[in-house]
Amino acid sequence: MSFYNWVDFFTMHVKKYSAANIQEALKLVKEELGSQAMIISTENLGPAAGTRKGHRVEVTAATDHNYNDDTSIYRPEKKTGSAETSDTKEIISSLQEEILELKKIVKSISLDLQGPIARDADGFLRKETIKLKSIVQCFLKDNSKLKDIGIYDFLIHYYEKAVKKGINQNLAFRLIDKANREIAPDASLSETDMKSRLFTEMKHFIKVSGPIKTVLGKQKVVAVVGPTGVGKTTTVAKLAADFSLNKNKEVALITLDTYRIGAIEQLQIYSKIMDIPLSVAENKETFTAALNRYQDKDIIFIDTAGRSRKDKKQMEELINYFDGDIPIERHLVLSSVDQEENLISNIRRFYPLSFDRIIFTKIDEANSFGNLFNICMTTNKPISYFTTGQKVPEDIEAATADKTIDLIFQ
Repeated sequence: MSFYNWVDFFTMHVKKYSAANIQEALKLVKEELGSQAMIISTENLGPAAGTRKGHRVEVTAATDHNYNDDTSIYRPEKKTGSAETSDTKEIISSLQEEILELKKIVKSISLDLQGPIARDADGFLRKETIKLKSIVQCFLKDNSKLKDIGIYDFLIHYYEKAVKKGINQNLAFRLIDKANREIAPDASLSETDMKSRLFTEMKHFIKVSGPIKTVLGKQKVVAVVGPTGVGKTTTVAKLAADFSLNKNKEVALITLDTYRIGAIEQLQIYSKIMDIPLSVAENKETFTAALNRYQDKDIIFIDTAGRSRKDKKQMEELINYFDGDIPIERHLVLSSVDQEENLISNIRRFYPLSFDRIIFTKIDEANSFGNLFNICMTTNKPISYFTTGQKVPEDIEAATADKTIDLIFQ
C-alpha cells in the first residue's frame, strides 16, 4: 500500500486492542489488521476492574479500507432507486462511527508529537510514531480536511496565517480547534467575535511574568544568562537604569563576564553614568564577597558571560556560582532573530541552570514572531521582557500576552 493511502483518514478502519503487554497487543493488531496496520497510540491501563491482575496496555491501530482483506469492509457501489438497503445503511453507520473516532484522534494530536518518541525493544513504536507525524503534517497541510472536521472557514484562515507567521502546525491546529469547540454549532458570530475567541484561547497558552517585582525590605538578586551575542550586557544596563532612575531603587551591579574583551568596560560606563556600584567577580569567592558587600541594596543585577555551546566547563562554573544560600532569579536571554532550531538548542544548553524566565531581545530586528509562541509552549517558561532597540533604558518593556499576539499577527 502506498504512503498516500494513509493520508486519507476517512477511509481508515480504527480499532483498539487490550493485552497484558505491548508485544501481545501488537500481535493482535497484526493478526486482525495485517502487517500494514498503523499504530496510532498506546496507553498503559491499570488492572481490570474487580481483579488483582497486573497492568495492561491498550493499542489503537488503524488500517486502510482498500487494503483490508476483510470483505465485510468495502466501498459500496452506487445503487439505483431512492430507498437505501439495510446493508448500505449499516455500512454508512459504521463509517460515521469511524469518522467520529478519527476526529477525536486528530484533535488530540498536539504537543505530544513534539516530545520524546515511545520505543519498545525492537524500535517498532518509534517507527510508527514517525509515520504518524508525517501523516499529521500532510493532514494539516490539506485545509479541506480541516473543513471536513467542522472547523469554521474564518478559523482556517487564521490557521493558515499562524503557520505563515512561524507557529508550529500542530500548535496552530490546537489553537483553532479549541476556539472552534467554544463556538456553538448554531451560533451566528461575526469574524470579530471569532477572532476574539481565538486570541482568548491563545492567551491561555502564552505565559508572561510581567516585570521583575521587588518586596519592600527584602533584597532581590537577578541574574541575566544566555548565549553570546544576544545583548545580555545592554539588557542588564536597561534593567538597572529602570529600577534606579524610574523606580527609585538602590541598585548594584556584578559582572561575571571576564572572558569577553571590553565587556567590563562597557558595564563600567553604564555604572558611572547611572551612579551605580559595580563589582567584577573572577571566581566563586569574589562573587560571594560582592553579594555580601551589597546587602544594603534593594536589587542586584548580575551580568554573565555568553556560554559556548561546546564548553560544558563554563556552564558548570556558572551553576557553581549560583549554588548558594542567596536565591537568584534567573532570566534566560534569547535573540528573537535566531532561527527556532538555535533557540531550542540554547534552551536545552541552559536548562541545567534552572532559569525562571525568558527575555527576548532584538524585537526591532526580527521579521517573524511565531517562534515566540512555539518557545512558550516548548519550555512552559514565562516571558518577562522584550527589548526593542539599543537605547538605555527606553528600549525595554514588560512582556504581555496581548503584545506577543500583536507581534505574531502584525
